[in-house]
Amino acid sequence: MANQPNSTFLKEKRIIVYNDAKNFGGHEVMTLRAIRLLLSKCASVSCFYCPLNQKWESALRGLETESPNLTLHEVELPKIRFHQPYHFFHPKLVRDMAESFKQLSPDLVFVAQGTLETSAVGALATLKAGLPCLSYIPLAHSFRELGSNRAFRRDLFNSYLAKTPTRWLTNGKAQVNRLKERGANQPIDFLPNLVEIANPLPAGEAKQRLGFAQSDLVIGMCGRMDKQQKGCDIFIDAVRRAPKDSLLRQARLLFIGDGPYWVKMKEDLNNDGWVDSIKHVGWTDKPENYYSAFSLMVIPSRFEGLPVAMQEAILCDAPVAATAVDGMADFLPANWTCKPKDPSALLRLIESYIENPKGYRAPLEKLKATIRTEYNHEAFEEALISSIDNTLRS
Repeated sequence: MANQPNSTFLKEKRIIVYNDAKNFGGHEVMTLRAIRLLLSKCASVSCFYCPLNQKWESALRGLETESPNLTLHEVELPKIRFHQPYHFFHPKLVRDMAESFKQLSPDLVFVAQGTLETSAVGALATLKAGLPCLSYIPLAHSFRELGSNRAFRRDLFNSYLAKTPTRWLTNGKAQVNRLKERGANQPIDFLPNLVEIANPLPAGEAKQRLGFAQSDLVIGMCGRMDKQQKGCDIFIDAVRRAPKDSLLRQARLLFIGDGPYWVKMKEDLNNDGWVDSIKHVGWTDKPENYYSAFSLMVIPSRFEGLPVAMQEAILCDAPVAATAVDGMADFLPANWTCKPKDPSALLRLIESYIENPKGYRAPLEKLKATIRTEYNHEAFEEALISSIDNTLRS
């Protein structure tokens, strides 16, 4: 903490926060916490956002009622997959956005880039306006790694975006390496997740609230229910492979969140005999009321940053079974992870918990201590303020 810049330098600073993502995800959670921090330091914040992202807009509107220093600006952009040729033939979009930025006379622009493509217009406009740009990116994967349509061409035409910001912020060494692989040559700072769980519900009370018995084995997922990133299909395939006499077949399946794949997930589970064992909780602002009900929370993602839900669940005394990808491979003990995209490997990992829950839970206390000391408000504030200060000095 000795080298941390005095946060009073943020007082009366004007900062633009730009996020044009149409869907709400983990990078919005962290960006929202960053905005709260900036407002608490008396900075003036102007947020550019896409109104199609209703959950994000709702969160911003809530902050707007609390702080006179926050102003909101709607942006609606066309879908852009090939930034370099698009902006060559349509330069007006970035030029107009740059003018909008300059009219606000900001000291810095903070761009929330969930991926290299997300919110890239904000970074390009900041460069065009000649302003300092700090970009936060939790997923620096290539589009081939993401399994995206037209991945090769998108990687080819969007690679120059890695060099656009003044400075990068990301959440782990896996993403640092990816940014460098994609051509980033500017400074890259680490921003730890801010994990805020004040009063988690005890396991017994959480289970009771969900209609579970105290002795129930509860296994499931939390977050966006999709196939491409979160690997929901891998989890469904894994549990359907459980033998009929397996103890896993006696489990209750808990799903917190929602998404485009949920209907298919439920249908497949119902067809496999799980119809009376499923509990679905939609999106909630209080996941700490449910995490502790998990005997084991499963994260079968094909790719990840460093999931906030994973760290929150651990603080609520829920062990995790995850694929060994990205931040999860870096953060979790090896015996809590398995080969990605492999339902049989995931099933074996889940069964290893069922066979020896006490042994499986052994790393929990050490992981909790790491989260409490390295992913708390003080660590988040120190990292963010230091990165802003360094960006302004660049």
